[in-house]
Amino acid sequence: MSEFRNAWRRRCVALVLMGGACLVSHGCGSDRPAPPNQKKVVPVSGVVTVDGVAVPRVRVKLNPKQGRDSANPTSSTAITDDEGRFAVTTYYAGDGAPPGEYALTFTYIVDSSLKSSDAFRGAYASADSSQHDVTVGADDVPVDVGTIALVTQ
Repeated sequence: MSEFRNAWRRRCVALVLMGGACLVSHGCGSDRPAPPNQKKVVPVSGVVTVDGVAVPRVRVKLNPKQGRDSANPTSSTAITDDEGRFAVTTYYAGDGAPPGEYALTFTYIVDSSLKSSDAFRGAYASADSSQHDVTVGADDVPVDVGTIALVTQ
């Protein structure tokens, strides 16, 4: 019976070691295939305050000023965390946005018992009238837009 246990333990140890080697060689999921025609992206981050307070659940959207690329469209967005911080995502969480000029729009989703609604009532939803712009350079330098102060009134 002890021979059986020893053989079983050796097999278990071998499987664990093989699994560890597999994780090391494959990088724990880093072998994701790149999306077709993936554009270069540059990290973009910042902080949003609402009525002077950092809040979660503000949706930040980067709207290309040069218009949407119809041949290879992308969408670059972010959601603020509990401290109002955001990191823009295009392909993977927090990876950034393609180089270009963008108008920023914002939606603050507030849940009520009846429905979800924008606490800004659309005041920051139009790219055409946006007062907040960002330029993402092709030089791979991360962009920090700083603190963007918005109001609900």
